[in-house]
Amino acid sequence: MSSPPTKKQRTDVAPWDKDATRGYFIAELSCNHNGSIARSLEIVRSAAAMGATAIKTQTYRADGITARPKEGQEDSAGFTLKGTTWEGKKSVWHLLNEAAMPWDFNIAIHEEAKKLGLDFLSSPFEPAAVDYLESIGGVDAYKVASMEVTDETLLRAIGKTGRPVIVSTGMASKDEIMNAYHVLKQAGAGPICVLKCTSAYPATFDQAHMQTIRDWKSCFPSDTVLGVSDHTLGNAVPMTAMVMGGRVVEKHYILKRSDGGPDSSFSVEPNEWKQMVEECNAALQCIGSVTYGGGSTEVHQFRRSLFAVKDIKKGEDLVPGLNVAALRPNIGLHPKHLDGLAGKKAAKDMLASEKLTWDCVEGGQPKDERPIMGHSLGGKRILITGGTGTIGNEMVKYMAGLPEYPKEVVVISRDELKQHEMRSRFAGKCPFPLRLELGDIRDRRGLRAAMLGCDVVLHAAALKQVPAVEDNPYEGIMTNVMGTQNIADLAAELGVARCLLICTDKACMPSNAYGATKMLAERIFLAANTKSKTRFSLCRYGNVFGSRGSIVPVIAQLLRRDPSAPVSLTDARMTRFTLTGERAVDLVMGSLDNMLGGDVFVMKLPAYKVTDLLAAMGVKTDQIKVTGMRPGEKLHETMLFDAEAAVAQQCGDGFYRVPGPSENIAGMMNLGIGRYHSGNPGTPYMSVQELEAVYKDWVATHLV
Repeated sequence: MSSPPTKKQRTDVAPWDKDATRGYFIAELSCNHNGSIARSLEIVRSAAAMGATAIKTQTYRADGITARPKEGQEDSAGFTLKGTTWEGKKSVWHLLNEAAMPWDFNIAIHEEAKKLGLDFLSSPFEPAAVDYLESIGGVDAYKVASMEVTDETLLRAIGKTGRPVIVSTGMASKDEIMNAYHVLKQAGAGPICVLKCTSAYPATFDQAHMQTIRDWKSCFPSDTVLGVSDHTLGNAVPMTAMVMGGRVVEKHYILKRSDGGPDSSFSVEPNEWKQMVEECNAALQCIGSVTYGGGSTEVHQFRRSLFAVKDIKKGEDLVPGLNVAALRPNIGLHPKHLDGLAGKKAAKDMLASEKLTWDCVEGGQPKDERPIMGHSLGGKRILITGGTGTIGNEMVKYMAGLPEYPKEVVVISRDELKQHEMRSRFAGKCPFPLRLELGDIRDRRGLRAAMLGCDVVLHAAALKQVPAVEDNPYEGIMTNVMGTQNIADLAAELGVARCLLICTDKACMPSNAYGATKMLAERIFLAANTKSKTRFSLCRYGNVFGSRGSIVPVIAQLLRRDPSAPVSLTDARMTRFTLTGERAVDLVMGSLDNMLGGDVFVMKLPAYKVTDLLAAMGVKTDQIKVTGMRPGEKLHETMLFDAEAAVAQQCGDGFYRVPGPSENIAGMMNLGIGRYHSGNPGTPYMSVQELEAVYKDWVATHLV
């Protein structure tokens, strides 16, 4: 025999999570080795050639599983095999003793699997078998056989290795399955996969009960991978498992059923295995996600948009059906705008068959027309860190209304009360699963579990109170800097496609500890963009109007208790940008739809004087008490500093985009906006009346 392979390192990444786009197919060697190492290795090589992902052995001794009956007791209850596939064998003990694989076969099988790119798995049936498997280098994952789910001693021995575990459930009740899951986790097991199994050999289709997999969706964490351990012949059961939400398939593998052996009658031959893999992967691709509208491979020539159907002069009336109409292809304004053009005039000369855009219409796009963004999130799994805050709630609300909504939204935060409130707020209102994970971005293990399988990460978690971070800079560094580094590292490692940092104006030319930590968070994201395939970008905004801890709710509550109460203001010259929760979502969605990696997005926003805001809230001049600026406080919100503003580009109608460091900016138009802050000379400020309207809208929806 060969010497033991190098010991496998423990990992938080399960082998079945390496490629979520394909099934994970485990070829069970079982007793088809027929006592021959040469035959065993031939099976390994055949399984690899036919598309298996893993090879699995069974490591046991007959004496470690069942009592040996005394002479004459073979036909008594618990020992007899009458009425089973193995009828004719003297007893259960005699069957297992014949079928057991010599333990040292594992070494050569492990080595051969490694050479062929297969994962190596094994089912130990006693703690001594776990110790042995660890001594020869360990496994990529352990499997708990259906019959062993109630053996807590074995479960703890497996869990203590820290390795991924597959649990088969053929003989277990729901309570026993859940107990096994918790025993394994408490012992320290890595990721757990759960397989539906029918403990009949062979099994029939009507015994499969694949609906059980759907029931498990509500029993286990949503990142738990499910599947089937199948003893039927044919592909119906594994394909149904895929449709029901499974991704792992285990079947017994044999070179030829005619070779015989205890498990030969329900084992799969090579060509059958290859067909199963192909059809299951095809079924997995067919499932896709809930999606509406055209995809990138579908032709849009067959959809309509708005065109001029006659030559039209500038200033001429636009008349639906007469000089403008909805025709193919889909390259102009959406047909829904046709009736709304009645009474409007052409903003320029147009030729017949010219597409209509808002530039062709006097007055342009209606101001109350909110463009639909976020199409790129359809069918994706989204993670929002710090997602129970204002922006997270607004994001979930917006995504729930998208025509192409996400596959799942995961929110991780450390505030259990706000999680409860968010869960209640969106109960029954989301067309996608909303999973709330209690955790902290400082904790890589919990963060990894939340991020695993995600396509997009929105990083909003931060310590945000300026005085709190000023007094506790270490805490600010640990969350805002080291937590962000965790996000960047894991996003790259787990293959996240897009990662957007939702940042703050205070990171731009920082004057306090909070701003400094957020500036470093920005640098982490921009630097990470050059080190992996993940796109890292960031967007900046100031306080969302009425967000927790901002001036609006604090003063509103004060005035509610006492309308004549004195109101503190640090400096009467202070200005800020106005950003509603809805507009904050527009900024995030616009950034996601346009990010190339390494770029910075800010929104063009109306500004206001804080004294005008107080007046709009009903504060009289003699109520205002000027206290002087706090350390690190800014007079004005700055969104872009000079060097960024020098290369900023207009992105759509409402955004500025600063190109990434690797982009060639030669030839790009310089907008010449100078430093972009709320106190720029000549800035048009909102009137008190306009601020009153914004404040009343906020009161109507938030102040109860």
